[in-house]
Amino acid sequence: MIPILLSLVALVAFAILDTYASLNIALIVTITITIIEIIYTIIAFGTLDSISLFSFTLVFALVGLSKLKNNRTLFKLKPAILNAGLGLYLLGSFAVGHPLLQTIANKYQHLLPQQTHTILMHPHGQGLLIQLTLTMGIWLLIHAIIVAYAGVKLHNFWWAAINSLGLILAMGLAGLSAVVFA
Repeated sequence: MIPILLSLVALVAFAILDTYASLNIALIVTITITIIEIIYTIIAFGTLDSISLFSFTLVFALVGLSKLKNNRTLFKLKPAILNAGLGLYLLGSFAVGHPLLQTIANKYQHLLPQQTHTILMHPHGQGLLIQLTLTMGIWLLIHAIIVAYAGVKLHNFWWAAINSLGLILAMGLAGLSAVVFA
């Protein structure tokens, strides 16, 4: 949970500083927070997973492009690109018959608390993981489109709000959709 909050802190800090300070200050603070996030992730988990690595690379690439082009909108597309990529990955894994969330739960079942393990390893729990892979992929794509629009067309406050609160709403709707359609 803390890595997710740290990545949201970087985006919210960018939005606030971009509004009240220069683009350079916003980009420097964003890079600093991202480096702190990388250090925390390595200390806490011992490694960077592929999603974190993609997210960090995307931050550095978009900060560089934003600075090079002097265009703040480029950085604001980071959450949209990340969510679209993850959404497509989830949908792709579902389409080829290896739903990612089911695969992860089965692979790392020894890390799950006993009660969660019992629920997720039950056939109904496995069905929910399969359905959640589909619904989460769909809602992440929807969120990506809305965040991209907000990044290009709306004020920084609305972009940050849609990005952070919208992600929470999208995940809630993905879970609800999975339960309803399972």
